[in-house]
Amino acid sequence: MTSALIILCFLAFYILYLTSKRVVMDSQLPIEQWVSKHDSLAKATGLILLFCTLALSMTGFGVGSGIFLFFILLMTIGSLVIILAPLKIINYPTTLVLIGLLLIIELLF
Repeated sequence: MTSALIILCFLAFYILYLTSKRVVMDSQLPIEQWVSKHDSLAKATGLILLFCTLALSMTGFGVGSGIFLFFILLMTIGSLVIILAPLKIINYPTTLVLIGLLLIIELLF
């Protein structure tokens, strides 16, 4: 459950990050190409994914702690995306390794 929340929040924030006018895209990821072609739809998709993350965290952890967890996730993931995206560290291999580690840690503990 927690891994799904982290993945959804990352995807939503990264989509919203890519819709910014200041971002210089290399268009190496398919999501970057899609966002550059469909700007307003990408903003709506990012916001819907953020609200889905909020709703899932509230149903999984309760209202108060779910909202608290959502904002902690949003601040953490937002900071990482803003720091790491211009350095071109966010790509397929690193993203897949991190998702795999998240799932393994969640399933083991």
